[in-house]
Amino acid sequence: EMTPDPAGRPQNGTRVREVLRSSGRSFVTNATVFDVEPGVGYRFSGRGTTGLVSGLRRVEATESGEGSVFTYHVELHPTGFYRLLRPVLANALSSGLRKDLQRLKLRLESVPVP
Repeated sequence: EMTPDPAGRPQNGTRVREVLRSSGRSFVTNATVFDVEPGVGYRFSGRGTTGLVSGLRRVEATESGEGSVFTYHVELHPTGFYRLLRPVLANALSSGLRKDLQRLKLRLESVPVP
């Protein structure tokens, strides 16, 4: 669950609160959006339950113009106790992202082409 403030399209300075639920726990991240390229992507950085987080999100048309390339890169730098759980956190994050991408793929495939 992601909640941007202000609501709407990302812009420089947008604050995003994300709550992920895994293994009965909630993990909260508060990040700020920057380097926005309208209609293309943005970078983000912040702090969460497990430590520091940063990354980028981009959607670009392929050279042929017949498709798109979606890039989502996340760097998690665990702090405190969570440094000991790096491998577990990496697996959980990867698994969650794969599931999110599968849901996105299914949604995109169900949209009728004009």
